[in-house]
Amino acid sequence: MKNPAIIAFINAYASEIGEAPTADQSLLLSLFRAAGDDLPIDGDKGWFYTAWRKVDIIAGPEGGSKDMQAWRLVNSEDAALDTVVLCLIEGN
Repeated sequence: MKNPAIIAFINAYASEIGEAPTADQSLLLSLFRAAGDDLPIDGDKGWFYTAWRKVDIIAGPEGGSKDMQAWRLVNSEDAALDTVVLCLIEGN
């Protein structure tokens, strides 16, 4: 990863979930890292939550995609993610 905004987003999420994340939070963090510089943080929060269904972000093995896993997780009730999205994408 080279994009400082994406690195900051991933680090902020890792910090927000702390040392004892849920299984879903651990998986989501790994998916964010897999997306790397393609993580969709360059729009508003609406784009962040919907991009996973609209564009290919994480290529999986043999041409598959992990985007639907990420989409389900980013659209679940995760207060840690909501905090990071509001602070780093929306600037609140």
